[in-house]
Amino acid sequence: MDAKYNKTKNSIKIWPYLDDTSQAIIPYTVDHLSKNSSMIINLDFSCVKRVNSSGAVIALSKLLTALSTKKEHSFKLVMPENNNIEKYLQEIGFFSILSNKIRFEYANLFDAFVINHQPIEHIDYDNVQNIKKISLPIFPLKYNEDNDRESVEIFADWITDIVVENLPKFKKMNVLLSILKEIAKNSQDHTGNDSYFGIDIVNNLSTNSGQFIFSCSDLGLGITKNVRKHLENESNLNRAKDKFSYTDAYHFAFTLGNTTSKNPRNKGIGMSMIRDGADILDLDLSIWDGRSMLFTPKSVSHSELRKNAFDTGNSVGFYYYGRLKY
Repeated sequence: MDAKYNKTKNSIKIWPYLDDTSQAIIPYTVDHLSKNSSMIINLDFSCVKRVNSSGAVIALSKLLTALSTKKEHSFKLVMPENNNIEKYLQEIGFFSILSNKIRFEYANLFDAFVINHQPIEHIDYDNVQNIKKISLPIFPLKYNEDNDRESVEIFADWITDIVVENLPKFKKMNVLLSILKEIAKNSQDHTGNDSYFGIDIVNNLSTNSGQFIFSCSDLGLGITKNVRKHLENESNLNRAKDKFSYTDAYHFAFTLGNTTSKNPRNKGIGMSMIRDGADILDLDLSIWDGRSMLFTPKSVSHSELRKNAFDTGNSVGFYYYGRLKY
């Protein structure tokens, strides 16, 4: 390992399991890092042991958020010790997106490292169990203030082709596509920043069954802070903001007709459509927001919301994470 890396220990260490939600409760803090801008900060992927696209997106958004506060520093990448992990992250476009976001600020980030800017799907076969695993390239939803639905439509066309090709016998395809599009639309309408989709498909070729796993991470405030910010700007609701809990915010968000957007085309139906769709599909869908995680509830009653909400103890960012068995 690089001697300078060992000497400085000025590192952000990446969680070893980037294939599930366990990393969602791990904050990538920069508080411990040197304030001396001449010191290189290492992004340490050396111990990453597992990865998939839906998990990598969470790590990506955490890093982009953390690095945005250290623009005066230069960075170096400590590569995974497992060459297959490096290959995986290259293929799904993880390093490409990271470098495109920070290349101008961090000239030393990718020393002697060639980045693949043409991401492809990563495919693994388990010949013993006859299982095919497909990890799609990370899909960036580029925020465009002048045309905030353009990237949503591009994403909708892309994901429709993916689902039709890989889940041809799934009878509720339209419901799944509606959920994914509404998540993308909500992100663009309320975030004011880029978002990222990671998608993995696990097909059992013997039984024609499998799992569709996805995450969507954005760099915005999250639903809870958006709702509270909305209340601050509504004179008749201003006093309510101080008493609005995490579950109160989601009760507002899931209630048909409620919206924090000022755009008249937004009718406040997106979150209720996502919740209804998850119920129809029996989709295991969690929403990570602020310091909490919420399983999408069967109803929007306060008691049901409280039952399905969990305090993580850390600032987790904002993500949707879904797992569908079919």
